[in-house]
Amino acid sequence: MKTELNNQIMKNSSKLFDGTSGYSSYVECDDGWFDIIDAALTTIQGHITNRNNQIQSNIEWHATRDIGEPIPDWRRETELLEYPQVQQIKEKFGGLRIYLSIEDEYIHGIINMAEAMAVRTCEVCGAKGTMRGGSWLKTLCDEHHKEREEHRAKRYKTEEAWEQAIK
Repeated sequence: MKTELNNQIMKNSSKLFDGTSGYSSYVECDDGWFDIIDAALTTIQGHITNRNNQIQSNIEWHATRDIGEPIPDWRRETELLEYPQVQQIKEKFGGLRIYLSIEDEYIHGIINMAEAMAVRTCEVCGAKGTMRGGSWLKTLCDEHHKEREEHRAKRYKTEEAWEQAIK
């Protein structure tokens, strides 16, 4: 991914990139998945921020009340949630993989949705794509698949040379 797009992802989801994860802070895929990755990570960061705001509000609300009633179970949560840290974002077997340090069910669902969208989106340009085979699985639109096949044909003049190269 281009450096400026990578930096935009890190800026938009800065709480997920605090530098303690050991992650190289570089997205290892082409530019076509930028919107999917950016939307997933900003949604995850927003989820944690909103949840923590709700918890903090509940803590403050109960601190101002002294009516001797038991606190309802749904209001007892007092620990703020930790922001998950990005471990790795990459293309693997033609699909998107997002690895975080921690996940809850909501975050897991967001990641699953992003990964499902990516296998239908060209990794190069972001248009509608299909997972394509060859020596390397890649999700590509028809145009980028054609370019890939033309490149392969130029590099490997015969089918025998191609078969030998992928062994």
